[in-house]
Amino acid sequence: MTMIKQWLMAMCLFFMTGMCMAQNLGEVKTGFVNEMQNKGYITQGQATQIKQEMISKEDFNKQVAPSVEIAKGDDTVQKTISTQSLLSFSNFLIVSGIFVLIAFFWKSIKNLIIQVPAIIYQALFLGVSVAATIYPEKFSSSYSFYVVLAASLMNLMIIGWMAVTYKEIAEKIVAKFAFLAKIGLRAETVMCMWLMVYFGFFAITQESKLFGFFAAVAFSGIFSFVIISFPGAVGLGQTRNIPNALIFSHLIAFAIFIVMGVNGIASEYTKYFATGIQYYCTLAIGITLLIESSFWSGKNKATYSMGLIVVTLLANFFGAMFNLTASAAIMNVLMVVWIIEWVGYVSFSVGALGGLLFSGLTLVGMGVLIDKYASTLLTALSSAM
Repeated sequence: MTMIKQWLMAMCLFFMTGMCMAQNLGEVKTGFVNEMQNKGYITQGQATQIKQEMISKEDFNKQVAPSVEIAKGDDTVQKTISTQSLLSFSNFLIVSGIFVLIAFFWKSIKNLIIQVPAIIYQALFLGVSVAATIYPEKFSSSYSFYVVLAASLMNLMIIGWMAVTYKEIAEKIVAKFAFLAKIGLRAETVMCMWLMVYFGFFAITQESKLFGFFAAVAFSGIFSFVIISFPGAVGLGQTRNIPNALIFSHLIAFAIFIVMGVNGIASEYTKYFATGIQYYCTLAIGITLLIESSFWSGKNKATYSMGLIVVTLLANFFGAMFNLTASAAIMNVLMVVWIIEWVGYVSFSVGALGGLLFSGLTLVGMGVLIDKYASTLLTALSSAM
């Protein structure tokens, strides 16, 4: 009831400020309460109680007009509304004037901007982004994570800008580490290692799974696995043909992750990398195995096909045991793609009609089996574990 009274009083005051003809305060209040009762917002009993408590005899002697103050002191409702309107309009005029002046002096401003060395802007922007990364609460205490997210990405963009601007200096710096290429560490590999540590640091300090996902992407990048999106398409694969290193490194990462999870080692930190490992690292292993086991790949198709089957079975086993359901789902999908691919290849090797018939029957049979025995298989797998 108290909130209703306060709201009604505020609406009364707002309504009174917009009146063009003079009325006494009692009539305004009474009319407004009656209008609220007629529209069903308050009951008759509430209206009567409000009139008794909010409307006094003195109110009928107080005239209300746009030029008359209805409260003591300088802070009247109408004065406040008028002041706010003027301030808003004045701010609009100031901003508009600034844009007009910028347009008038744009040529001079542009020449001035061009004459300033790029290193000045780069140093300024990098200083601000680094400061925002270290002290995000100074920029926004409520959205400190988003400040760190934007600033951490800005750091990389500015460093890239500096490398492009001063290409000769960047090449000399890279040349200092040319010896790493002799042991198989290319510049891209070293960069991905650094990014893995960079984003991993923010994943722990910011307690963020998003940064943990970025760290997992950088980890896969060490072994040249990339996912590139195009308008209407997504490209997945390796920039270099090193499938064995990629597969074994990611399997080792999974093994370490599972062992740490089972033993509760650093669980307060590993949880931030769970999403990246389950999704991106699983894709890295699965896509590599799928590509290498395809009928158009080179030698060792049988070995990689067996590897795909084994990894899929392990993914389902550990998925049920340690709740790595995302990894199991991804590997199951890739396994189905592999089966369909080989069914199609074998079928169409005997001719188009025979291929259509054999492929169709095989796919229908697979669908029926999955539909009929999926729950039984899952139950047996769960009970076995």
